[in-house]
Amino acid sequence: MNRLLYLSRPLPVRPSQTGQTRLRSGFTLVEILVVITIIGILAGLILPAINGALKTAKATSIKMEIEEIDRGLANYATQHGDLPPDGSSWIVMNRHLNKAFPRLSAVDRTLLYNMCHEPDVAASQNPSGSTFYPTAIDRAEAIVLFLGGLSDDESRPFTGPGGPFQYVGSGVTVDPGSYQYNTDRSSPSANLEVSQMTITPLPTPTAAVSLTNRVLSDDGDPIPAYIPSAGAVPLLYFDSRTYGYISDAADYNGYVYGGTEGAGQIRPYKTNLTPPGASTYTAANVAEALGWRNPDTYQIISAGLDNNYGTIVGPTASTLTPPAYWLAETGQLMICDTSATSGTSMLASVNGFQERSVDGSVTENGHLDNITNFNTQVRMEDNLEE
Repeated sequence: MNRLLYLSRPLPVRPSQTGQTRLRSGFTLVEILVVITIIGILAGLILPAINGALKTAKATSIKMEIEEIDRGLANYATQHGDLPPDGSSWIVMNRHLNKAFPRLSAVDRTLLYNMCHEPDVAASQNPSGSTFYPTAIDRAEAIVLFLGGLSDDESRPFTGPGGPFQYVGSGVTVDPGSYQYNTDRSSPSANLEVSQMTITPLPTPTAAVSLTNRVLSDDGDPIPAYIPSAGAVPLLYFDSRTYGYISDAADYNGYVYGGTEGAGQIRPYKTNLTPPGASTYTAANVAEALGWRNPDTYQIISAGLDNNYGTIVGPTASTLTPPAYWLAETGQLMICDTSATSGTSMLASVNGFQERSVDGSVTENGHLDNITNFNTQVRMEDNLEE
């Protein structure tokens, strides 16, 4: 009995060598809170760096796509002996067609003419069909039209097999309403993914081709624009031959994307690298007062990660005329003025694309993260002079 009682007693706790009682392992609430605090501090330090790296990677990918368009334009010029037009002047377009496609058929030439003058494109601006409409083939669509691949048929590069336009009608072959965009184009000058084009609806292999289910762009014509993989608004192509061109349709030679609200507006950039430009001015050539960036070739412009090109502004917030242009290196604003004595006297007292100082309705500076083919660094902001 005494032995059983002895065994049932709790064993004595032996003191450690230091003379203290050994406790169970574990974390106290204070220790856990300290660890959580440290993790939070580290996350606060690391996440901005991660976000910054992601933004840099996306911006770099847009820059690489611009470089792809650059190569495509070089390929096109090598093959056809001329850079493509941007659609803002029929005179330039027609001259290019004569030079690049000397055997061009009357069907292809007339079809392109009708696309630039057709009432279906914009009946409100062009009810008679005889007035040139400068944004029918706009600065974004020109990239896809000319670089996406042309037919090997020398007389029908646009309507032949592998060309940009596929005939789906049964009537007049020069009617733009009888064509859809051809997603199976041959020999492209640049690698343009169909999935990144503003096509609606996307074609399906089983769908019968007809006028009722034509493959068109988001603005209803057979020419889509191209959107970079990290963006939501198109890449733009400005042809140097029409940088300062003001058409007879009262176009301001800018670009406005209708597919996304708040995408902004933009004109080609000017420069302080090649002053002074024209010494005398008229309403037609006042935009030439200071030099242009890439004066003999072209400008490719992306709206950047904010999907906002910026703002086209005039001398007041309520008007866009006379035209105004931003200088790429400084972000100064040149407001065209036929009474000015020099190009530099047209410069407003703003720097760094400070749009709000000119137009109070602007809430963002969309120019700063724009990406172009003429900047040494990626974003416009990174290239600004001190």
